[in-house]
Amino acid sequence: MNTLRRVGSTAIVFPFILALLLALFITQTGRSDDPKPQKLLVPVEMNEKDLTAEQRSELDQIKAQEPKNWALFKLAENMPPNGKRPLVIASGPMEVNIEMKNYRVKTMDDFVILNWDGKDRSETATLVFGDKSVSGNIQYGKRLYSVAPLGDGLHALVLHKQ
Repeated sequence: MNTLRRVGSTAIVFPFILALLLALFITQTGRSDDPKPQKLLVPVEMNEKDLTAEQRSELDQIKAQEPKNWALFKLAENMPPNGKRPLVIASGPMEVNIEMKNYRVKTMDDFVILNWDGKDRSETATLVFGDKSVSGNIQYGKRLYSVAPLGDGLHALVLHKQ
């Protein structure tokens, strides 16, 4: 009789413990201490001939500085960043993949300023976000980039120094 009672109580307790462990697993799976990075710039499929006269003029001024490389991007949605998620500068044609963590965001009346210092003095960024645009400089190792608005949400990511 005692054996039957022990088996019966185990049969009741075991599913309860299993359900509790399953619930704990499900709640932990969705959490992450390292949130997914947020993109700053998204590559666009455009040629220079697709640009407006104003955009072409802005790009010509950039090209006059004889940069090492440049590519066209649009500002990603949900910008400017809020400082809570890591920020990836860009990926795509120029294969730039700079992930910024622990950056500072300062909100002013008409714009937002983002400052970032990476692992050492060779990793810095200052970006200024206006109405649907961003401009600024990014130093990553020996590379120096700038982000320049061209108009209508289009931007140029420019590599100046390699």
